[in-house]
Amino acid sequence: MTRWTVATTLAAVVCLVAGVTSGAAVLATRSGHTTTGTAVPRPRLAPTVPAPVDATRFLVDPCTALSPRARTSIGLDSQELEERDPGPGCSWAFTMDGDSWFGYWLLASNTGGLDDIYWAPRTGWAYFEPVEVLDHPAVLASITDERHQGRCVLIVGLSNQLAMQVTVELSPRLAQGDACTLLTAGAGLFVGGMRGLF
Repeated sequence: MTRWTVATTLAAVVCLVAGVTSGAAVLATRSGHTTTGTAVPRPRLAPTVPAPVDATRFLVDPCTALSPRARTSIGLDSQELEERDPGPGCSWAFTMDGDSWFGYWLLASNTGGLDDIYWAPRTGWAYFEPVEVLDHPAVLASITDERHQGRCVLIVGLSNQLAMQVTVELSPRLAQGDACTLLTAGAGLFVGGMRGLF
């Protein structure tokens, strides 16, 4: 599975949820035309973000979210791959194994942030485990469970309106470890970098 398909699979579900449950819904008709309707405001299900991050500059230059020192601390290569689908993001291969990678995407099209994830039908998730990353609410969640194969997905609330997806994929060479534990620790480097902590 490639970096693009891992990100896009989850993003497709998130975008669907955002379109259905946000304040303004775009409705497609059978003739192909669209109409805009106003949905009933929904209660918040996800925890609120106590200290929102201003991610404006990372929407433009996403690879600066992780400092060289932070990359080195978790064994990532210096060569980044900037990505724009499903949102601004960046990914890096691991120095000791180029088939393993770590990356993140800002889910800018989802104006409900982490709440969009909580509003998705729970039957659609293969796993859904709330966690925290540097006091930011987050959830380990994916529509397919490939954790035993070294793949894990985490969604972190940066603000009440913006979430980021962080994904790690480890090759069989590195997959003996817990991918989700590594992912949660690595996500802290992204959040800390965006907050200017390191």
